[in-house]
Amino acid sequence: MIDQLPNLRQLTLAQNLLKTLPDSLFRVKTLEKLDLSGNSLKELPSMLSDLQSLKYLYISDNPLVTLPKALGTMHGLVHLQCDWFMYVKPVFEKLLKKSI
Repeated sequence: MIDQLPNLRQLTLAQNLLKTLPDSLFRVKTLEKLDLSGNSLKELPSMLSDLQSLKYLYISDNPLVTLPKALGTMHGLVHLQCDWFMYVKPVFEKLLKKSI
C-alpha cells in the first residue's frame, strides 16, 4: 500500500509499537526521510538499503539487537539518529569506521 504513493518523500511511523516493517516500504524509491523511532523493532531488514534516496533515518528508542550491514552501503544517508541503544552489537561500530 505504501508503495502506491510514488512521490512520497517523508514518512513518520514513530510511536506505533511496530515489530516489523511492511515490504512495500522498501519499494518507495523517492523516500528521503524515515522516522521509525519509538517502536518495538528488534532488527531492521537488509532491504533498508533499497531506499537509496534516504537521507535521514531516525531509529531511536527501539530494542534493536543489531543493525544490518547494508546500512553501510547507503551513501546518501546524511543523518542517522539512533539514541538509546542498550543492545546493539558491535556491528554499529564497524559501520561507523567504514564510513569515515
